[in-house]
Amino acid sequence: MNDLIQRIQQDILDRDASLSDVLLRAKLLAYQLKNDEFKSWVKSELDGYRDQDDPPDYRIISGPSLGFFSNRAVTLSDVVVTLSGLPEWLQDQAGRVRIRDSIRAIEELTRGQQAYATWPAEWIAVWNNIHCQDFFRPPLLHAKRPIAPHTFAQIITTVRSRLQDFMLEISDLPWNMSGGAPLPREEVQRLVSVYIYNHPEGGKVSLFDQRNQQVNYQYNAAGNINFGMVHNRMELVDQLEALKAEIRQAGEANAVDGEIVDDAEYQLTKAITQAKKPEPDKKTLVNHLDTAKTMLETATAAAGLVGGITAAMEAAQKLLS
Repeated sequence: MNDLIQRIQQDILDRDASLSDVLLRAKLLAYQLKNDEFKSWVKSELDGYRDQDDPPDYRIISGPSLGFFSNRAVTLSDVVVTLSGLPEWLQDQAGRVRIRDSIRAIEELTRGQQAYATWPAEWIAVWNNIHCQDFFRPPLLHAKRPIAPHTFAQIITTVRSRLQDFMLEISDLPWNMSGGAPLPREEVQRLVSVYIYNHPEGGKVSLFDQRNQQVNYQYNAAGNINFGMVHNRMELVDQLEALKAEIRQAGEANAVDGEIVDDAEYQLTKAITQAKKPEPDKKTLVNHLDTAKTMLETATAAAGLVGGITAAMEAAQKLLS
């Protein structure tokens, strides 16, 4: 077993070694360790995750969706689709992409162009039923969630990193791997929980039931918030909705204090409500944005959000002047 652990450690550091090959060796180790959670994790990474299970935290990516809207009068492409007002289940499913592909498939996706996860027809029907009452909004015909190649590369890096941490901790256990001593199963279980599943408290894990785990936060990772491209109130509303979702994502990733997030979201909601009015009050709208900006300026990790709100204020000033 000691030789196997050392070989896995070497392969993890070898960037020319396919991660799927590394995981095949880790599968052998999982059976020698007799740990069901580690077995299941390795198998799912190799084969892909089942539709009925939530994948681990690093495979759940938050980000906006882009929509194609059209009627006889207006056609709009790649506009951020607002999730406000939708049922909670749809906000969760549409707001977070769950990447279930096998590691081999993900390795291939890192070499390609930006990928997309498309909305099923039933989601679009629900969205239109709720939002097409707005007089200035054409119906949503198609929607997609962009996934950049660097997202897939980050998944591979995270799997390598967690497996490496686990290997280092296993090799540091105070037991004789080559002398036939019994495995310290409880300690192995704790290491799986802490280093593979990212549960700092340790203990037995529920397999892939990680809905409350957080995704690393990077401002506007999908690159879809751009107030410089706003030409009408509908586009302003959609960009404000995307910015509000970005603030919520920063809170979920613990990048910004929860109270600040709640207060800033409230101000964004008030600004959006004002922007939707037939004759919005520019001063009131900008004041709400400025209040949110002031709140976020106290958070070091919110620099991107502050910049986004500043751009929103400038867009509102120009559009509503």
